[in-house]
Amino acid sequence: MASSVRPYSGWHIGALLLVCTACTAAPEGLAMVGQSSIRQQDVDYRIAIAHVYGIEEVSDTVALISLVNNALEREVGHRAGVVVTKEELDAFNKHVDASSKAMGLLTKVKQVFGDDVAAYRTIYLAPKIINRKLRLWFSRDAKMQATPRKVIEQAYSLAQSGNSFEAAAKATGLTYAEHTYETGAKQAPDALKPYFTQGMAALSDGFKALLEQLHPGEIAPTIIEDDTVYRVVRLVEKTENGYKTASITVPKRKFDVWFREQTGRVSIAVLDDQMKASLCSHYAQLDWIKKLCTP
Repeated sequence: MASSVRPYSGWHIGALLLVCTACTAAPEGLAMVGQSSIRQQDVDYRIAIAHVYGIEEVSDTVALISLVNNALEREVGHRAGVVVTKEELDAFNKHVDASSKAMGLLTKVKQVFGDDVAAYRTIYLAPKIINRKLRLWFSRDAKMQATPRKVIEQAYSLAQSGNSFEAAAKATGLTYAEHTYETGAKQAPDALKPYFTQGMAALSDGFKALLEQLHPGEIAPTIIEDDTVYRVVRLVEKTENGYKTASITVPKRKFDVWFREQTGRVSIAVLDDQMKASLCSHYAQLDWIKKLCTP
């Protein structure tokens, strides 16, 4: 049963328990991830969603892996104080309903869950929020980014004290670079903007406003921060077509490295023997499965 590939044959509707503050696995439970219980019904939902999206052959094992990965994000987020609130789910639900370009698919996904709205929100909507929310928290949290923040502050102090940017960068082991921004440069598509650091793909409105306040030779009055780096910026030249800057940059701590460390602290138990055997036989390269299958 555990590793079989099951073509679509309907789904079960019923109560769903994914998160609890003090719970034990129900007899029909397949797995426990921290305080999150994953049941066969959850696997059925995941397989049915895959069928809606045209993936006809999905094994219970693959569906379980996806559910465990989502549960790990939820558990790590909970321990860090980052959770998906009811208000966020309500707002995202309205956004999905209003902006979906594939309403036919969305309708079919909702039909998978029937009247089980809680399961729809927990299994389908919430994972789309928690990943981005957790990453944003990690990139902006002062404690998580204390080391790179301290180093960029040292570089900023050296630059403000009259050292050249090259000298300040060398003294702190950071990266020095010069950039030219054209005010008429083509903007990146909205869908791609989250993947570029501020001012790199195109001159953002906020960065342009900051540079516009500076005179050539002046240093920006604050350290500039985006999701991936800290920067100290000096305006070198201002022209009719744009700006030339010098910068000292330090990358922020990598989310994926930190997340892998945190997931290693979350207890995972697969309660179905056949499912566990299938995981160990075919997917032992995944970190949490390797840990699960190591005696």
